[in-house]
Amino acid sequence: ARRDAEDLLNFMLRDLGQNLEPIGKLGLLEGVSQKALSYFATLPAELATDETRTQQALALDAVGDVLYAEGKLDKSNEAYEKAFAIRKEFAKSHPTELENTAGLATSRMRIARGLRSTGNEAAARDGFREAQSILETVVARAPSNVEWRHEYASATSRYGEVLLAMGEIEPALAQLRRSLQSFSDLAAMAPADLDK
Repeated sequence: ARRDAEDLLNFMLRDLGQNLEPIGKLGLLEGVSQKALSYFATLPAELATDETRTQQALALDAVGDVLYAEGKLDKSNEAYEKAFAIRKEFAKSHPTELENTAGLATSRMRIARGLRSTGNEAAARDGFREAQSILETVVARAPSNVEWRHEYASATSRYGEVLLAMGEIEPALAQLRRSLQSFSDLAAMAPADLDK
């Protein structure tokens, strides 16, 4: 029963969240996210598993996304930082687990997005560059994964955009060209998946 409940949480926090965000209804997940965090906070240590830690990071991402959409940037970055810390700790004992490694990069991108929104371009640049580097490794190990290739292209694009905003024109153009090539490669590989 606990496993089924955690699977339902995973669906609601990840899949449902991805469908609600484009239509501006991400706030509907705020209560679910908070309940999930309460559940993980009271979970006895002996029942905590790799899966529950992954779901805790997802819940923190969902809370961060809701807070970001509401313009509560400091609080959203706090949630993203906690999710990043969970994934980073997990990566120490599971360095070959690609799903977590990709999640680590996604957490870093969310943090960088928040930093950029508060005007901290230099920290955002470093965050997007780190996310790009992590995803480059992930994509090299799983080149047929469309989602991770898309995340890599997005991280590269955002890195280029920040460089451009900072007046670093040549490096920005190099990254934006790299991103365009990545998106083009992705379109050739799986055109139907670009809407996801």
